[in-house]
Amino acid sequence: MAKGLGQGKRFSSRAKEQTRGDFLSSPPSERRRWPRRPAERLLAYSWLDQNQEPLDMGMAKTVDLSEGGASILIHRPLAGGETLHLFMAVEEHLVETKARMVYQRPLHGGFYQVGACFLSMEEKAQRYLRGSILNT
Repeated sequence: MAKGLGQGKRFSSRAKEQTRGDFLSSPPSERRRWPRRPAERLLAYSWLDQNQEPLDMGMAKTVDLSEGGASILIHRPLAGGETLHLFMAVEEHLVETKARMVYQRPLHGGFYQVGACFLSMEEKAQRYLRGSILNT
């Protein structure tokens, strides 16, 4: 698996420190390595604990998407800084990735917007994702 998709100089050092401990309640500054584009994709997720054991699972959808992360619309709050195992529909393909939650904010109607930074993804899945983003 390719590593480091969402790592590196994507966020300021302050934002990186906060994702390790305190959870961001608002989106980080817009210093993104990859620009996000509006994109609705259905996804299934497993919410993993610190030992990478599943805590819960559910369905959600993306609001926007980039090669390094996504903004996800979810129906309930999750604990900050946790890892999500995502299965996302991209065209006729299923893209699997792990992602770290970077921020979460409440929306109307009991929904939450979660910012997720991709941690690892196979190269084939990266190509599907890249092609889909370029076509939106």
